[in-house]
Order: sequence, then C-alpha cells, then structure tokens
Amino acid sequence: MKSLTNKKVIAELFITGRKIYTTTVNARFIKGEPEVMISVPVRLFKRAVDRNRIKRIIREIIRNKENSGYSIALIYNSDKIENIKDIERDINKIFLSIK
Repeated sequence: MKSLTNKKVIAELFITGRKIYTTTVNARFIKGEPEVMISVPVRLFKRAVDRNRIKRIIREIIRNKENSGYSIALIYNSDKIENIKDIERDINKIFLSIK
C-alpha cells in the first residue's frame, strides 16, 4: 500500500472520516485512494526508537492486506509496546469492519 502524504486528504480524513476504536490501534478512514498513514504519538513514546519500532511492526502487518479504495489513518494508542499478535488482531478487526 502507498503512504498517505496529501495534506488535503489527511485533513479531510480527520474532519469527516469514520472512526474505529480497538484496544491498541484506532483508525479513521474515508473512501479514496488505497493509502495508509501510521501515527505513534510522542506523548506515549518519548524515544524515537520505540515509535519507529511500532511503525515497522504495523507496516509489516498491513503489507499484504487488501485495501480496496480507502484512505486509512492508523493511530497507535496503547502506552506500551504490545505483542505483535495483539496488534495484528486489532488491525484485522479494523480491515474487516471497513469492508
């Protein structure tokens, strides 16, 4: 999947996008190009090493996912680095509920 970088699409995503909440990852999505944005808040993880590790884990999980026409923002919301299986379970829930 492509990275979501267009500022207009990101603004529209957070203003009018639908929301899905899970225990480790929140998501916002709108109909559009199949793109993904991954966000890990600095207020939860002060060290960039931790934020980048979580982003790599999420990128690996969504690498082979089928995204048919949705721009998605995935926001990590747990205050610790969760098990990969837990993150994958929540991302699968998100992708199933989008379809």
